[in-house]
Amino acid sequence: MGTMSLRLSDEVWQRLNRLADATGRTTTDCATEAIFRYLDDTEDLNVAKDRWHELQEGRSKTIPLERDSGQESFDSVRRVVPASGTIEISDYTDSETSQSVVETIQFGLRKHNQSQHSDPNAGEIVLALHGAEQEVVAGLICDVAYGWLTVESLWVSANHRGQRLGSRLLAKGEQLGKARGCHGAHLTTYSFQAPAFYEHHGYERFGELQDYPGDESMVFLRKKL
Repeated sequence: MGTMSLRLSDEVWQRLNRLADATGRTTTDCATEAIFRYLDDTEDLNVAKDRWHELQEGRSKTIPLERDSGQESFDSVRRVVPASGTIEISDYTDSETSQSVVETIQFGLRKHNQSQHSDPNAGEIVLALHGAEQEVVAGLICDVAYGWLTVESLWVSANHRGQRLGSRLLAKGEQLGKARGCHGAHLTTYSFQAPAFYEHHGYERFGELQDYPGDESMVFLRKKL
């Protein structure tokens, strides 16, 4: 492992300064985290801090690095240091705009997942049953991804239970999931909800989170399609 120099561009240098101003930290701390966040050796990290003190004092803008790849270190700067100066956390809990924020986050995560492991069959399955007034009396929401059908929500209104509506919806959802390449289905339900219902339809337990809530449990079930 040889010594190499990493010269910071003016853009990166400015971004480090903006990050320091926005977070109330020193440029040294921000830069040390950005460049050397992947170093495990404490001695090397201390050397890095000394180099950054020299940079902050204007004595140098070139940093000797004990790295196999200067590009890896430079990439870490681009990942850690934001392009804009201020990063703030906004609380949208119970906000009128919370749903749009949720959709943005979910879309971003889904897009990232697809970029890592593309699945042309990925998407949602949404089914509903309607009453005499065309109101929704039961429904099923599933997610299809990577060969698995995730049963997100299965609901039947109180006035329409006992009519096998849930069974019809679940069977249809599994049929559609299988047609889209799913080899299995999985879901979570609470012990006070319907684990027996799903077990009756061929699901088996493979996990349980106890004391959630109280003396109840969250139950994890799966089924081969």
